[in-house]
Amino acid sequence: MVPNEDTGRRFVGRAVRGLALAFAALSVSAPARASTHPPDLAAEGDCDAWVGTVNGNDPDMRVSARICPASGGDAVRGRFQTSSLKSGYSVRDFEGRWVDGKKRLDARDVRLVEDRPNPGWRFCTVDRYDLLLETPDRLAGKLHAEACSDHASVVLTRVPRPSPPAGSASSGGPPVGTATGASPSPSPSPSGTSAPPPDPPRPVDPTRRGVGPALATATERMRVRARARRVRGRARGARRARRARSRRGAAPPGASESRGGLTRTHVEPLRPR
Repeated sequence: MVPNEDTGRRFVGRAVRGLALAFAALSVSAPARASTHPPDLAAEGDCDAWVGTVNGNDPDMRVSARICPASGGDAVRGRFQTSSLKSGYSVRDFEGRWVDGKKRLDARDVRLVEDRPNPGWRFCTVDRYDLLLETPDRLAGKLHAEACSDHASVVLTRVPRPSPPAGSASSGGPPVGTATGASPSPSPSPSGTSAPPPDPPRPVDPTRRGVGPALATATERMRVRARARRVRGRARGARRARRARSRRGAAPPGASESRGGLTRTHVEPLRPR
């Protein structure tokens, strides 16, 4: 029996189309190699953010962590994010606790949240993080992932929290619930009634001249002192003249007085008859 040529051609065409579809499915399912690092994890609420490096099977790996206090005193929980342009990207949740007087963090992974290795790599859960708190802002130690035979060095640095926005309570702005420019509500008096707010201080005019706190500059004080000296000098001269006249006595009307070569005649003023 000779095979039909048309049947053979149809069989070969179906085989070629099947192989093409298989190669297309493999290319779609294969993970794409990462070209950039993802954003670092940020601090949230009581959780602090940490960034650093992991030097193990992939020495180019970066790590970002969020460490949060959990119920139970020294217990902690959090999330680790690893990324590398060489091995890929992963996110895993962890649990643990502070030991040795909160000088060392002992934790382990509980699950992989994101598992995106590059071709030729795979990620494993970490069996133990053993990190020493060398300073308040630096953690350093080891991680151990037995399934991947990875015993890597870890260094993490705490990320400073951003400054509070202007107008918040910590920056000295008005308290929450108080409109800007509005006067605070009067506080209740001991009798239970609201006491009126105190009078605002009177503004001081720095241009007003005088003796006291209203003087604005040293130049103004010097001018005031000089003016006071002149007034005192005139007053002393007037007192000396009065004393001199009282010692000499009043000159009679029409009498002449000579002083320094000049003659002054005392004239009785006219009075109406």
